Amino acid sequence: MDTLYHQTSQLILDTSALFYKLENEPNAEAIENEIQARIKQINMNCERLDVLVFKTPINQRPMAKMRVDQLKYDNKHIQASLTNAQNKRRRREQEKEEREQLLSRRFGNDHTAITVDYMAQESVANRECLYSTPDM
Repeated sequence: MDTLYHQTSQLILDTSALFYKLENEPNAEAIENEIQARIKQINMNCERLDVLVFKTPINQRPMAKMRVDQLKYDNKHIQASLTNAQNKRRRREQEKEEREQLLSRRFGNDHTAITVDYMAQESVANRECLYSTPDM
């Protein structure tokens, strides 16, 4: 049991270290997949450890159970961090795509010219009204 516990604990530390890579790597999906695979392995190890807890002597069970529960908690934290990182990456990609769409959009001069023409016509009409002398 101790060997599997230490392997799982080391796996959690190694998986946590991958998050630093995830922030700086352009190929984030590959690292996300690797983290997900490690999370799956940690889950399997924790299930095995749960079984082994009941095979330990009775006086050692509470401590063994607490250690396994801590591994499970750490694994859930890693899963939540992965989900947050994936959502952040997707949001960045969506923002990038929207930015590209805005930059590639062509705005026609027709609409602007019409608006300017209406404004110019109104301005000219107002000036004519102001400067015209009434016929008496």
